[in-house]
Amino acid sequence: MLRAQIIHPYLEALRSKNMRLKPLLKDLSLYEDTIESPMERVPIADFLQFTHRVSEATKEPLLGFKLGARRYDSRGPLSTMVFFYARSLHQALELFCEFADAFQERTLFKLTRNHKTSQVAYRIVEASPELARHDVEFTMTALYCMIRQFLGPFWSALHINFEHGAPPASKAAYERFYRAPVSFNQPINEIVLKESDLVAVNPLSDETAIELLRDHIRTVRSEMARSSDLTHRVSLAVTKLIGTENCDLPTVAGYLNMSTRSLQRRLSEEKTSFVTILQKQRFRIAQSLMRDRSRRSMATIAEMVGYADEASLSRAFKSWAGQSPRSYKRQIHREALDPDELSSN
Repeated sequence: MLRAQIIHPYLEALRSKNMRLKPLLKDLSLYEDTIESPMERVPIADFLQFTHRVSEATKEPLLGFKLGARRYDSRGPLSTMVFFYARSLHQALELFCEFADAFQERTLFKLTRNHKTSQVAYRIVEASPELARHDVEFTMTALYCMIRQFLGPFWSALHINFEHGAPPASKAAYERFYRAPVSFNQPINEIVLKESDLVAVNPLSDETAIELLRDHIRTVRSEMARSSDLTHRVSLAVTKLIGTENCDLPTVAGYLNMSTRSLQRRLSEEKTSFVTILQKQRFRIAQSLMRDRSRRSMATIAEMVGYADEASLSRAFKSWAGQSPRSYKRQIHREALDPDELSSN
């Protein structure tokens, strides 16, 4: 899992070309309301598929690389702020790795220091290098930009290594930007620096700001640990299976390689139940579908979230939201109208 804020640069790429988002979410466990919220959790596999779809849709084979190659400032994500307040590049990179681990599960960020060189390595665990290509190039290039801003515009690394193969375009574009040799099909994704680069001091460092950032890292880690529980895994399974004939307790238990009895007992220990999780996901998905301004009928929405008919959905929705699905949909769409459109009715 990772935080949805990682997706936002790709959304910006789509919007810059006035492209629709919904077709790219088809068959993925992603919803617009989820990915628009920076702190929502998104399955890594779905995100990686999404980056390739955006690359194809925008006809940008070097999409991740190009999105990463921009200027960053202290108003950006918290992981970039450490480069503006850390007392040294070494501290900035250590904090950056801590942030990355807190915001992304099943990823590896590691800083290794040697006698003459140091390496910052990045890898998504259990993802093929080719599937991870856009994310890796975005992450490595963004990190490179932040290091360059810290050390000055004339800085360059000793070497850049990528696990994936060379993209269709010539690697000359990469070497021109990095001003360093670039190699593909390597054992690890890494930026190789001089050891002396890490001792560079930031005259504008702010230890108070760094402590606040450390506190935030601890908070995020604690929240991630709490939400990496069985409840969260059941929620993900329900999201994938909802609307099918088999979104029931035995099927979800099998999906998680557990017995029905064990699943019920462990959810009870976490003070919830399968029915509670199922209802919560039905409500979330129903809300998302109703925000969509398509002509999808209520009967169709009911079927998509696992209800036999519109009446069943209506009863459940009223218990959740205190209003009928039709009233909710009218309210959402009315709020989305601009003043000119309202005055014309």
